[in-house]
Amino acid sequence: MSAIATDLGRIAGAGAVFEKEDSAPFEHDYTRRFTGRSVAVVLPENATTVAAVLSYCNDRSIPVVAQGGNTSLVGGAVPDEAVCLSTRRLDSLEVVGGSVDAGAGVTLAGINDALGQREVPLDIGSRDSATVGGMVATNAGGAFSFRFGRMGHLVQDLQVILPTGESLEGDEALWVAIGLEGTTGVVTRARLRTVPRKAFRHAAIARVRDPHQAFLLGRSVTDTVAEIDSVEFVSDRLVAMFEAAPSGGGHFLLFSSRTDDPDPASLGRALLDGGADDVELAQDDNQVLRMWAARDGLNEKLHHAGPPLKLDCRVPPEATGDLIEWLLTDECGTGNVFGHLLEGNLHVNPIVAEELATEIETAIISKCVALGGRVVGEHGAGRAKRHLLELETDLAAIERFHALKARFDPNDIMNPGVVAPIYESV
Repeated sequence: MSAIATDLGRIAGAGAVFEKEDSAPFEHDYTRRFTGRSVAVVLPENATTVAAVLSYCNDRSIPVVAQGGNTSLVGGAVPDEAVCLSTRRLDSLEVVGGSVDAGAGVTLAGINDALGQREVPLDIGSRDSATVGGMVATNAGGAFSFRFGRMGHLVQDLQVILPTGESLEGDEALWVAIGLEGTTGVVTRARLRTVPRKAFRHAAIARVRDPHQAFLLGRSVTDTVAEIDSVEFVSDRLVAMFEAAPSGGGHFLLFSSRTDDPDPASLGRALLDGGADDVELAQDDNQVLRMWAARDGLNEKLHHAGPPLKLDCRVPPEATGDLIEWLLTDECGTGNVFGHLLEGNLHVNPIVAEELATEIETAIISKCVALGGRVVGEHGAGRAKRHLLELETDLAAIERFHALKARFDPNDIMNPGVVAPIYESV
């Protein structure tokens, strides 16, 4: 073993350190567009060990990249000549009243499976792999963020280990860690808000002619049906991959609600009254699951078809129609778009040759900024958007990041090279 790996083995235990070929699963993200080489991989089993590892690395200016479920789509947790600190063994879980205390390595699905009659109201397609630490670091959004907010709205308390080994908790820990992509410290534990689990979940797919109609329908239905928790858009370019789509052309919206009312009829009426061209209303739990499985499956199908660029586009919700309309005029596959319509967070998946990637990315993010949006969306900046930050018009957001970085990681060992703008609003 290398000298660093040997030292880390003394700190964390010999069985908790990997290097060379054993490190391979930790050295790429989900897309495999971003790869690196780790100095060593260490899996601490508690916060005390995390602190010791960080203190060791900080004293020697050894870069550290914290990694959870490794579900990043932007290379946000790929070590490159750095120690990879995996949080997977930080797996404590305790229900505390209406909250849950979860170690950074616990998955979203693992939490909700354990909660019984309550749940953390956040849902993302990688729920079986995505961990608490990673979701805090990226301020994860997902389908339910329209109603319940993003991860930061659900966090009540955090423990963050700083590069010096100091443990930070309380309010200060929240603004040092949420959305900062592991650039200031390592989240080891989070207390999350939970909500009562509703007895019924309803879903419906509505067909619309154009993206502007989609936005208006989404607003109409959410104004009418109080318990709508998600409005997902799927473009006509993805109909063949969206297995739940009714036959025929057009764009589709997937609506869902959680309620104690067993009858989904009010959702169907609101869709027709709001101007949907066609509606398919789920009649039972199996049909609800089928619709959502089709939505969740889009990433995997696109991955096998490309893999595509994974562009996370963030614009004001009222600008989504203009953005989608523009994307559909492009000849390079940028019409492959789906996402959280009323959050203004859309996932664009151009399938293009690698040599065209920078040109396409720049054009799309430039359009988002021109529409009043931001460079970085819910997936974070990672390594994917470093070259796009020059397009950012909210220079104060970048200044806020650098101020926090200078204060809490002056040696720049934590996820070096990643810049995570701190936005105050969309």
